[in-house]
Formats: sequence, C-alpha cells, structure tokens
Amino acid sequence: MKFLNGIFGPVSGSVGGVTASRNKFGGYLKTKPNPVNPNSERQQSVRNTFAALAEQWSNSLTQDDRDA
Repeated sequence: MKFLNGIFGPVSGSVGGVTASRNKFGGYLKTKPNPVNPNSERQQSVRNTFAALAEQWSNSLTQDDRDA
C-alpha cells in the first residue's frame, strides 16, 4: 500500500506490529516480522561446528597458510 509523506515528512520506523518501509516504488506499510530462532539440536550443531572451525582458523594456521 503506497502512502504519502507523513505530517512532518517521510514516515519511517515501527509502531505496534506495523513497519513503515520504502523501496524504489515509494513508501509502504508492512507487518513487522517476528525473528525466528528455533534453537534446534541441528542448529546448535551447526553453530558449534562453525565455532570450532573459526577457532582452528585463528589458532592453528600460520599467516602464510591463511593468505594461501
């Protein structure tokens, strides 16, 4: 839904469950999304794997190995 500027200029931000946004076609309102973080067993496994790989990267490789 396209709308005109607010009383004091362009509308932006969120109020309640509605967020004002803008794209190349103009301003519009959309429902504010709720972040999803299921914190599942699989998600924890992936996070732990990334953490272990990041630690290995910073602790066990020389600068020459990282540059390669």
